[in-house]
Amino acid sequence: MNLSTKTKTLFVAAGLILASIGCDNKTEEGLSNLDFQFNFTVDGQAFAYGTDFDINGVTVNIETAQFYLSGISLEPEVGDEIAVDGKYLLVGPEAGSLEVIRDLKADHYHMAKFSVGVQPADNNQSETDFTTRSADDPLAAHNPSMHWNWSSGYKFLRIDGLVDTDNDGTPETPLAFHLGTDDLLTPLTYALHHDFEPGDNTLTFEFDLAKFFTGVDLSIQTDTHTFNDLPLAEKVAGNLATAISVKQ
Repeated sequence: MNLSTKTKTLFVAAGLILASIGCDNKTEEGLSNLDFQFNFTVDGQAFAYGTDFDINGVTVNIETAQFYLSGISLEPEVGDEIAVDGKYLLVGPEAGSLEVIRDLKADHYHMAKFSVGVQPADNNQSETDFTTRSADDPLAAHNPSMHWNWSSGYKFLRIDGLVDTDNDGTPETPLAFHLGTDDLLTPLTYALHHDFEPGDNTLTFEFDLAKFFTGVDLSIQTDTHTFNDLPLAEKVAGNLATAISVKQ
């Protein structure tokens, strides 16, 4: 009788341990890790530095292309919008997969939102705020620079290169599109209807540089640092909604 009782006790204890292990695994399996991946293209062609591309009938060679993402949030099928507070990504053609959030509930998500640029609270910082950032902070100093200086704020987007303005087929004139200031922070929203599975997930976006330059005559409109040609800066900032698309 005593042996039977002990045996039952052992079975119950083993069952509780297995149930506990099962619950722990289920919790871990029910969480998602999310990265963003941005593929740079030119009119659908894969982009690469050091390559000549035709954009609006003008030969262009882009040497730098990068921008900040901030204000990231996700809208699940059920429940409140999930804001990824304080998260910044510095996006470029060679950045690879960029971490967005860890331990996100595996679920069906309807929307992804983010802004191209730096949020006003971080764009309007003190010199100490800027100079004391760690090297791995996306908002720290970079080369090429992503800020004008600590008091003028960040370059939300930077594209540099050469453009062929004399139509001889060889890019020779400097190209510089640097967007910034709080007014040009550009919020974007994307419909997903995407299931994030337990484990690692990647949302892939495309940034088409040809669409970014829609309506721009690159044979004569080769430069804006925002302050010197605000209408041109506003034009290309307005193109971001079509230049950046999500790939399901």
